[in-house]
Amino acid sequence: AQTNLSAREAELSQILRCWEAVRAGQAQTVVLSGEAGIGKSRLARAVKDSLAVEPCIMVQWQCIRHRSGSALHPVTRWMEQAAGMRVTDSSTQRGERLVCVREPLGLAPQDIGCLLALIGLSHERYPLIEAAAEHLKRVTHEAVVHWMVLLARQAPLLLVLEDAHWIDPSSSGLVALVLDELRADRLM
Repeated sequence: AQTNLSAREAELSQILRCWEAVRAGQAQTVVLSGEAGIGKSRLARAVKDSLAVEPCIMVQWQCIRHRSGSALHPVTRWMEQAAGMRVTDSSTQRGERLVCVREPLGLAPQDIGCLLALIGLSHERYPLIEAAAEHLKRVTHEAVVHWMVLLARQAPLLLVLEDAHWIDPSSSGLVALVLDELRADRLM
């Protein structure tokens, strides 16, 4: 059963006021926290439903308990969904789907190569740079940040991090980087 949102109208109104600031170009961070079952996800869904009628881009990074040890799982899962990847796709098809979605944004070839590698793919037009693991991690995080910046330039960007208590350390670092790098952009 869904939580009755009538008790959360004040919170919804406050979040939507934050969104108005985002639309004006001022990044906002909203944290919904509390015990399980109090309606955090329902409130986040209500925010998304309220914003569905206006131009905006919604990104959801879903953390999952049994994936909390998988680096950047919320990001890779979202990338696969955003590109329309299917379980039945071959590696080549999966790579082409990601490239077709990302190329029009103007991502640098190095960024696309990093994003492909993040989901275990390669592409002849976008080779992965050869680097030490720590450097590769940094440029991959930067590629995701570049993607978020380009999205925020198209329309206000709503980034929802669901079930953050199960976030892996690498995703946590990436979220901090996104918040820091997009603090002057249209992001909530």
